[in-house]
Amino acid sequence: GGSDFALPSTMQSLMPMWQSGKMNIIHNVGYPNQDYSHFSSIDNWSSAADNVYDKRYNSGYMGRFLEQDFPSFSETPPTVPPALRIGYSADLVFKSANNQQYELVFNDPNEFYRLAQYGKLYPTDGLSDCPQGQEIEFLRQLTNNSLRYSQSVTQAYNSTLNKVSYPANTTSRLAEQLKIVSRLIKGKLGTRIFMVYMDGFDTHADQKTYHATLLGHIADSVSAFFADLQADNFDKNVCLMSFSEFGRTIRENGSAGTDHGNMSPMMLFGDA
Repeated sequence: GGSDFALPSTMQSLMPMWQSGKMNIIHNVGYPNQDYSHFSSIDNWSSAADNVYDKRYNSGYMGRFLEQDFPSFSETPPTVPPALRIGYSADLVFKSANNQQYELVFNDPNEFYRLAQYGKLYPTDGLSDCPQGQEIEFLRQLTNNSLRYSQSVTQAYNSTLNKVSYPANTTSRLAEQLKIVSRLIKGKLGTRIFMVYMDGFDTHADQKTYHATLLGHIADSVSAFFADLQADNFDKNVCLMSFSEFGRTIRENGSAGTDHGNMSPMMLFGDA
């Protein structure tokens, strides 16, 4: 509001979205009793729990949300993944109260060709009720879901193209991930929630150099993503939200950086 806040010049590419009301920033978002640990803090964000004693702490808010729509998920899984994460590991945010992961995780769409050709479904019953058995069941469920979804994902991905040029910010890989998500949305995959990831914001030293560059990566990647969706009229129903495990301190430390802080801003983009 007013002249109290501003975006750095590296985020110039988002100005059209800002001026047309398709971008907003929510200030000071966080949770009570912040402990400044990367690990427990991201668990609090993913679970929407206030602390480790909160009964919600071991499941994710998206997992609990999706559980309502897919109560028989493990017995009769849908043909389309309810959620999709670009990366290498499952995320707590998509874990339900009954330990079900509702997201498909993959890093490269071409992996699905190999899965569809050579994969087979694994039995998930008859395993021992101990940590080892539970871990095996968890891995087999993830593998089986990947196999079930391989056809619908590759079909959606191959049925459309990216219509705009994405920035080559290979260090954050954000553009590369949004490029995949755009094609899956435009290919009418039907997945409702996508999750992408970038790091580098733990700026304990030389913050000015790194932070502005990273924000530039976000700006250029997000503006390309929405331009790509708009080229095929898919932008109207998409909302993009950023979140981070914590903010930074207001005071500078002795290394021209900042340390783990309490609240942080969230950015929202899109017509929706």
